[in-house]
Amino acid sequence: MASEANRGAVRLATNYGRLFSTLLIGLLEVPLQIYWLGTEGFGLIGLLGPTIGLTAILQDMVTRSMVRELGVAYHAGDDAKFRAVTNACWVIALVAAAISAGLFAALTFLVVPALSMPPELIGPAQWYTACGGIMSCCLIIFTPTANMYMVSERFVLQNTWIVGRRLCFFVSAIALLLLMGRSDVPASIRAFGILSSALVIVLLLLSVALMWKSDRRTIPRPWKADRATLREIRGTFGWNSLVTFALNVADKLPQLIVNLFIGLDANAAYALAKRLAAYARMITVGATFGLEAVSTRVATAKDNAGEKLKSLLKHSTRLHTFVAMPAGIAIAVLAEPVLHYWAGAQMPEDRRHIIPLGAIIVQILAVSMVARGISEGWMRLLYGAGFVKNYAGTVVYSSIATPLLTWAIIAALGGNHPVSVYIPAIVYTVLFVASYMIILPVKGASAMGAGLGEFVWPMSRPILVSVAAALPLVAYWFLPDELRTGAAGLAVLGVTVGMYCTGYAAGSWFFVLTAEERRKVVGIIRRRGRRDPAVLRNPSIEAPEGETDAQPTSAARRSRRRNDAPDFNLPDF
Repeated sequence: MASEANRGAVRLATNYGRLFSTLLIGLLEVPLQIYWLGTEGFGLIGLLGPTIGLTAILQDMVTRSMVRELGVAYHAGDDAKFRAVTNACWVIALVAAAISAGLFAALTFLVVPALSMPPELIGPAQWYTACGGIMSCCLIIFTPTANMYMVSERFVLQNTWIVGRRLCFFVSAIALLLLMGRSDVPASIRAFGILSSALVIVLLLLSVALMWKSDRRTIPRPWKADRATLREIRGTFGWNSLVTFALNVADKLPQLIVNLFIGLDANAAYALAKRLAAYARMITVGATFGLEAVSTRVATAKDNAGEKLKSLLKHSTRLHTFVAMPAGIAIAVLAEPVLHYWAGAQMPEDRRHIIPLGAIIVQILAVSMVARGISEGWMRLLYGAGFVKNYAGTVVYSSIATPLLTWAIIAALGGNHPVSVYIPAIVYTVLFVASYMIILPVKGASAMGAGLGEFVWPMSRPILVSVAAALPLVAYWFLPDELRTGAAGLAVLGVTVGMYCTGYAAGSWFFVLTAEERRKVVGIIRRRGRRDPAVLRNPSIEAPEGETDAQPTSAARRSRRRNDAPDFNLPDF
């Protein structure tokens, strides 16, 4: 059976392949949208994204809250139990989709017309929102099947579908720019909502059909769901749904407040800042995505599950900090030049004041980005292990306080106060760090029977190396102005980031990795280099001992996917 290290390597490799693909798409999409729709149109799209996201919270709740229930049933090796849980999840998904449809109707016809925007954009905004609602309802309905890619740890296919969905928006923007040009922004926004949503739905149906074909137990039969199973999964599902709802409220509602008090210009700055911070956080998501499925499998193991969870906690915390900390430092120090080269070149001169405004917001959000990158790994691990209720209250209270405190401070200052645009980022960061980096590990340690040091100490070495390696980033700001502008400035920026990455990689090799881990990495590289190409072409040729793996039959592979809970081996970093 595959070791945990090998499983983790596959998960991380496919996650990062997906993330770098979506990151590239996102980096290209922002200047494309600014060029195509103008700053005002981009600001509207930036506003509608979080606005739709508030109503689509049910989608995120259902998606993230079914993994543990489906995972426990999947690894139990009992087909009857698995079908019962799957059918119960379908009932929940159908109810959630019906509720979501009602919320989107209210959003489309009541909330969108009340937002601060030019009258000619209200109709297109309603179209864009309605299309997003239809897409969200479809994603909710098919969640039990779509989640099975993660539950069965088929991360290659899972990440392929996610990249495809993200690509739908980029392809739609390019196609409509070529077909419609830049002259009619309202019509372009309307068409963008229709085409992108339609492409996502088609791709979703293809992924669902493939899963149904590969595992017929996942074909829905919601009429066969029983009340006992629904009651059984309601507890953990309900707590994690509450956590997901709270996180979405804290994340998306502040941008609505910015719009109501300040307008689309501030939305454009805030949208740029949020996107850049989000793209940096995506690097951490590569380590986080799928961790709840792994944690569920580990927690349901028959032997020594508690110690295995602590080992998983140690290695995942170190990995998340290793990825999150340097990304946060780099994006905070270089926020303004990155925003300038990324989006500023597409803006007219009278709109470029948005860039320094957005840079300050990025620097504030960078702190919360690092905190979220680390703490989200803790939350997913605790959720998969069945401890979600231990930290749910902390998340909920913090998330409710974020928009309320934001509204109160901006109202007290006045919408025209120069500091008002920064308040959402400041409040979000302060509350997030206090709740997720202080209170959450205390409660998590208590739930797992671990010491607080098991949450804290794995972070120490990556943090020290990140700070020590940051000298090139600081030195960048002491360079002459002519080296930080134009084409030369872009090249210097690239060299600066490259020097930082090189220094961080070298420091991590000698200070973050242990001597044993360095030996393992070198050993893997040497074994790969020595492997006989003839053996790779023809598995029947005898290979050196330890370098061949028995290839199970397709029936055996299906049986293992359905029934086995593989043994846990300590993961290598």
